Amino acid sequence: MNISYSFRVLIFSIILNVIFIIFFLRNIEDPIFIFGNKQIVFFNLYLFFFFVFIKFLTIYIRKFSFIRNFSFYSIFSSLLISCLISINFWSLFPSIIDRSLSVNIIGTLNSSKESLNLDQINWSLKNNYMDGKYQAQKRVNEQIFLGNIYITDEDRYMLSNKGRYWARFNILLSNYFNLDKKSAKPELIPPKNKISNNV
Repeated sequence: MNISYSFRVLIFSIILNVIFIIFFLRNIEDPIFIFGNKQIVFFNLYLFFFFVFIKFLTIYIRKFSFIRNFSFYSIFSSLLISCLISINFWSLFPSIIDRSLSVNIIGTLNSSKESLNLDQINWSLKNNYMDGKYQAQKRVNEQIFLGNIYITDEDRYMLSNKGRYWARFNILLSNYFNLDKKSAKPELIPPKNKISNNV
């Protein structure tokens, strides 16, 4: 297998993925982490079948002789690498910006013309990041889509069996790596009468 041909396929597939992300993933629906990566995978599958189709055409049409030199291995491996690079980019940048507390803190400090203390940063998180049901609703919709949560007849939310397995797995990892348990095993919301007494 000629390395230069494989490298060309890799560069070309990366360029196509960059163009796809820039122009076709600009206004993707929530949850963007799932739908964005799903679109990237489908796009690369389409590219794979397209390249294979063109390669078969070169058997009968001599105009695309340069594609004839591309092996099926180079096509598959190049598209797999470019697909993984695109998924990593989507997961580490657009998805993180959409959901990260750290990004909100950086944005808060960037918007401020002076230094802030921790109470002011907490206030910004509460009033911007957690304002209304913005983040909570997005995350709940994401988990419903994944099948970890379902809606009861009373419009309340319950964990599915799949969700309970994930919850136990998260607790197991938190215990093993000695992580903060506030995410994997958070405090339960107090009863309604206790909430009303504290207000």
